Amino acid sequence: MLHALVALVLCADGGVPPATSQTWQAHPDVVAARAVFNEVRAALDAGKLSVRKSPACEEFSELSGFTDATGTARMLVRRFGSSDSSQHVDAYYDDTGRLRFVFVRVDAVPSAWVEARWWIDEAGRVAWKSRASGGEGPTYYATELAPYFVKDPTAFVQQHTRCGKR
Repeated sequence: MLHALVALVLCADGGVPPATSQTWQAHPDVVAARAVFNEVRAALDAGKLSVRKSPACEEFSELSGFTDATGTARMLVRRFGSSDSSQHVDAYYDDTGRLRFVFVRVDAVPSAWVEARWWIDEAGRVAWKSRASGGEGPTYYATELAPYFVKDPTAFVQQHTRCGKR
């Protein structure tokens, strides 16, 4: 009864209630973010995205920016880490350049792993997140979106590949 009352109050202004563990997969913001993911993957598979790979200034780092025919950033792939851990971040952007989905995979010695996902609405708010970890070793990675939230991937790549040049 309380959940129904909360949903009624949240929807009174015409808004959509927040996702829950029972509703997240069908939640409109998650469905929309998933559609962006599928659209970008299909464009990538069809060879419709241009890619620019760049070594980043930080050791063990590489950036790959994917743009569509209009020059809009659609995906940013970041690989970085250290001698005992690696992080792989895939960020997906809609056709207006807004970040909509982030997937992070972390591996650390000896066998630790983390997978985290964030579905992001059009306003840049997290609609839903999931995180799993296991193995032996540190699993404290990817608990928050902030280190992986790149609003402007083009500027991010430029900033992280100048290597001391101003």
